Amino acid sequence: MKKLLLKTLLLAVCLLVGGSAWAETLVPTVKMTYVDYSNPTTSNGEIAAGETARTGYNNVSAGSVGFANTGWGVNYITYLKIDASSLPSGATVTAASITFDQSGSTDGKRTTTVGAGYNSSTWSSTMTYNTADKSITTVGTTVSTTTKSSSEFESKTINITAAFAGDADNIVTILLYETAAAGCYIKNPTASITYTTAAAANYTIKYVANISGTPTEIKDSRVETGIVGETASIANSDKSVIWYEGVKYLYSSDNASSTTIAEGNSSVVTVTFTEATSYTYTVDDNLSNNLASGSVYEGEKFSFGVPYYAFKAGKFYQSPSLSSGTLSYGAGTSPVINSNTEITVTYTEESSTNVVFYSEAENLAGITIQDDGYTQMRMSNKKAGYYESSTAFVTLPAGVYTLTSSTRSGTTRFYAGEVGSGREIMTLSSSGTVETTTSDPFILAEETKIYTSVGSKSAYFDYVIIRKTGDLPVTENIVVTSAGFATYVSNYNLDFTSATTKAYKVNVAEQGVATLTEVAKVPAKTPVLLYVSGGNGEGEAIPVTTDAVSAVSGNDLVAGTGTAVATTVGDYTNMILNNVDSKIGFYLANGQTVATNRAYLHIDSDLAPAAARMVMVFADEETTGIKNLNVDQTLNNKVYDLQGRHVAQPAKGLYIVNGRKVIIK
Repeated sequence: MKKLLLKTLLLAVCLLVGGSAWAETLVPTVKMTYVDYSNPTTSNGEIAAGETARTGYNNVSAGSVGFANTGWGVNYITYLKIDASSLPSGATVTAASITFDQSGSTDGKRTTTVGAGYNSSTWSSTMTYNTADKSITTVGTTVSTTTKSSSEFESKTINITAAFAGDADNIVTILLYETAAAGCYIKNPTASITYTTAAAANYTIKYVANISGTPTEIKDSRVETGIVGETASIANSDKSVIWYEGVKYLYSSDNASSTTIAEGNSSVVTVTFTEATSYTYTVDDNLSNNLASGSVYEGEKFSFGVPYYAFKAGKFYQSPSLSSGTLSYGAGTSPVINSNTEITVTYTEESSTNVVFYSEAENLAGITIQDDGYTQMRMSNKKAGYYESSTAFVTLPAGVYTLTSSTRSGTTRFYAGEVGSGREIMTLSSSGTVETTTSDPFILAEETKIYTSVGSKSAYFDYVIIRKTGDLPVTENIVVTSAGFATYVSNYNLDFTSATTKAYKVNVAEQGVATLTEVAKVPAKTPVLLYVSGGNGEGEAIPVTTDAVSAVSGNDLVAGTGTAVATTVGDYTNMILNNVDSKIGFYLANGQTVATNRAYLHIDSDLAPAAARMVMVFADEETTGIKNLNVDQTLNNKVYDLQGRHVAQPAKGLYIVNGRKVIIK
């Protein structure tokens, strides 16, 4: 009785001084679950306090929650049940909010933004993606974290008053959706309901702009509930930007503070908007190229493409920077503008350039442009491209070149000559990250057209840079020391057909014996063993060839990398060509360094020699069927067995003499 009397007195005081009618607060029960697009028939049950529900990368369109990109793998919607059914009969909800803990993104790279909506569905702990209602009426404003960590939480509150307007049982289902490019976690949801039992009435909020002298409603009106005799109010969201018939309107004023809520739902609050001012913008670079121009409304930003590189009057430029705004990959973003705006993109000239061709893929003749969301975020000038048929994009004169290109999806191959008959010069490949590749030097013996393989939306390239590294060499000078042997790796295809210096591949098929097989034409980047009979320590000009040269098979030589070579690597033994005590051969590597233009043997350890030295024999000079061989009188050089040991008086069998296999019978 005393509480009732006190409440009545306080209500009277509030009314006498012009304050609000008596209001009370209810803490309703809140239950939580979430559904998963990727597991549409799975129920996750009720999520207890302190545990986390998941909210995924959603967008709201046409009155429903959808997923911005299912490929992110964060396809979740959180559902809350707010049960305020214990409100007294005749109570009017004047304010309602939910508070919850919100994490940074599940990938730990982004802040997160969560919005709320409601629908007429009945919450259930057994709801699944297939059974849940995804329709939604948004309510309140979105909330964002400052943290990017998935393990850190921040308390957030969203106004959900509108969800209770006209709801008969005061039990509502709230959906939480996340708008960043990765999901987040939600835990510990609570709610607060403020209500009154005083007389209530609806009032209408209208959104009006003066268009060509006529007051015009530019957005559907909405209904709010208030207490009769009190002053009406509007929410911050009522002042948000409105787009009407392609024109942007900004909040100007409202008459809420001068509107008293009347019985009979007759009160009207008018929120007035004015057309936003439009400003022009231009984006030019320091090379007198216009990159973008247009107009944008005040208070907005605009984005524009920025090529990674520029090529003008034979000069190559890179490393662009903006006079204002931000640059991320190949996309520039202006600051918020409230005046006509000019932005300058400044390029830096490459100090010593040998670039002879540069183009963004989208600027090549006959290209199909690729400009989906990912290419706009990651590619130079926000675009990429591919050819739907074999098409030449440049013709180059004879010379030596390298080609550079970039992609983030699929495989594109570049060819000197038509695809199928031409020579492949580079493979460009990626499966989701930006990959930039530069080819090995390639030789063009005559004027040649450059092609790419046929691509698609999942196999494209970003740009092409071609550098000329030199004129076509006619020959390559090769020096073999007086020892007669040397390993070698060339950047060019070499033709040893008519040369005094001979090239050999090396194969080890029996223990301790390296068989040398002559190779007339050697492809670029192929390690070989060179031999000059007698060894003269002088250079020889070996012809460079642009003919198609077959790959060398059965070769146990590998190219050096300019680093130390271990003797054993797993089940393999490495041996280096050396001259020890005037004995030329392959010896255990023992950590010696092999230059990038030299080579070493990489063989199965079971084939390594028992002695220190690997014996070398020429495959095409094996002598057989020798009878009654008088070693002392006939042989001027020493005789070795297959383990590389000197044999003073050889018996019958197979031996090595002067690099030849000799069978003594």
